[in-house]
Amino acid sequence: MRALVLKFAENLLRRELAETALSRYVSHQVARKILDSPDGGAGMGDGRRTKAAILISDIRGFTPMSEAMDPGALVKLLNAYFGRMVDVVFRHDGTLDKFVGDALIVVFNDPLEQPDAERRAVACAAEMQREIAAFNAEQAAAGGKTLGVGIGVHCGAVVAGNVGSQSRMDYTVMGDTVNFTSRLQGKAPAGAVYVSAAVRAATAGDYAYKDMGRME
Repeated sequence: MRALVLKFAENLLRRELAETALSRYVSHQVARKILDSPDGGAGMGDGRRTKAAILISDIRGFTPMSEAMDPGALVKLLNAYFGRMVDVVFRHDGTLDKFVGDALIVVFNDPLEQPDAERRAVACAAEMQREIAAFNAEQAAAGGKTLGVGIGVHCGAVVAGNVGSQSRMDYTVMGDTVNFTSRLQGKAPAGAVYVSAAVRAATAGDYAYKDMGRME
């Protein structure tokens, strides 16, 4: 009986550690779903081709602002901002790919299938902008810095999996879909969400869009 109890405790600890590790990328709710899947999440790190909706956000004018700020104040500001953004991402069951400086990359429809991935991505982007507006109101009231953020959303084929070295690996997505999302995000002014024609087509029944014309 003692051996069985110890084995149960060991398995429980392993699951808790696995859930903690997965929670770097997804909400605890999604992490539990992954661990309860047939492969227990073992396949998340395998390289695979899949379709995904990608969201990328970026702070406008961040470089000159960061050069003028005290480093401690800058890190505190970024952590406060990212903390609120990640909460929004997890509310929409998005997968956190990575932080790239002041940019945030989010994936939908991987590692768990989400038939409404495009709708989730647009809803997440819209809520992020609302949260940023609330964050800025609080910052302004306290005499702090405010942030302007542009967001791009696109969908299509990606390669997903864990990439890195034997000592350090991280989940990521790669391919033209990701690159296009980055360029689309670069066109979006502060406060705006730009979506591709593919995302618009997939969510036309849920959202009204203003056509921005063709962009190079």
